[in-house]
Amino acid sequence: MRKSIQKMVLTVLLLSMAGLIAFTAGNRYIHFMPRNRKETIQSQKIQLHDWVSEPAAASFYQIGRFVTNHFSEVLSKHSTPFISLSHTIQDSIKTMNMLTHFIQKQNPAIPRDVAAQEAAAFMRYSTKYGAPLDLVVAVANTESHFNPDARSSYGAAGVMQVTWRIHENLLRANGIHSEKELYTADKGIAAGCLLISRYLRAYGSPEKALGRYYGGSASVYWGRVSKNLSKLQRYRPKNHL
Repeated sequence: MRKSIQKMVLTVLLLSMAGLIAFTAGNRYIHFMPRNRKETIQSQKIQLHDWVSEPAAASFYQIGRFVTNHFSEVLSKHSTPFISLSHTIQDSIKTMNMLTHFIQKQNPAIPRDVAAQEAAAFMRYSTKYGAPLDLVVAVANTESHFNPDARSSYGAAGVMQVTWRIHENLLRANGIHSEKELYTADKGIAAGCLLISRYLRAYGSPEKALGRYYGGSASVYWGRVSKNLSKLQRYRPKNHL
């Protein structure tokens, strides 16, 4: 019985993710129907490796993994797993959509597919490492204005402005194998979430933890991050639809 429920819910999950991909990609990446009756479905066939290589599709693949990782826990803890999973998916969709738009509002130069990748990475790695989602998004806004190509004169790289020469051993131990990877939305945000989560555990308070992350005055940096945190929290109620 449990296996049957799992299969049914996974089917719903996959269909939901497919709808998300089509929406976010702006229907530019996926074409299921032939242009005329003479064309065959075979001519419109899409290879899986091509599909997941598209930036927007790849970002929703990450969200699919994020939701699926919580699937077993939902089933074990709730007597109404379908309703619980449905709410999880809906909340993830809302948060994903809100973050994507927020990133572009803060930095209009960020393309939509990149903003979607960043939103997916924020959700995935804040959950994986136990760092508050709003906090890591505010740090990213403070550090780079969500620019994945950002590099400081000190050598800090990517969205979260992580310095490779300082954290190389830790990053390698957690699946980030080169400085180049810090310039990708996925690995750059993973690195930042990893560090923030460690500093939060070590120092207890967000202000002290972020002071360590920044490597300077905790009060000054906390003031800057707080402003961006407030921007996100004001934006959320109006746009988390």
